Amino acid sequence: MHLQLFQVVATENVNPVALEANIDCAFATEKLDGTCCYVALYQGQPYLWARLDRKPNKQAEKRFKKHQHTHKNYKDFSWNVEEDFKTVPETWIPAHRVKHHNGHPIPDQLGHIP
Repeated sequence: MHLQLFQVVATENVNPVALEANIDCAFATEKLDGTCCYVALYQGQPYLWARLDRKPNKQAEKRFKKHQHTHKNYKDFSWNVEEDFKTVPETWIPAHRVKHHNGHPIPDQLGHIP
């Protein structure tokens, strides 16, 4: 079961959160299926970085689901980022704006680190 914690609504008004993110300086691009990526300079050249969500290992996923079932929410669940998540390539970096605590990225409410 996938719990969707957001709703997508099309309106003529710009969301204040988008305005706070300086959307006036952004430009629209077409999003094609399968193109979730990050483009950034690496050694002076533009590189295309594929998206990789860092997901919990099976044991941690079971603990997380049990917590959700027992508490009916994901709050107060404690992740150990070093032990609870699948390994990623050494060059992996979390997405921009992912919050960190003690130098480690914090998983989102679904237990992923984008």
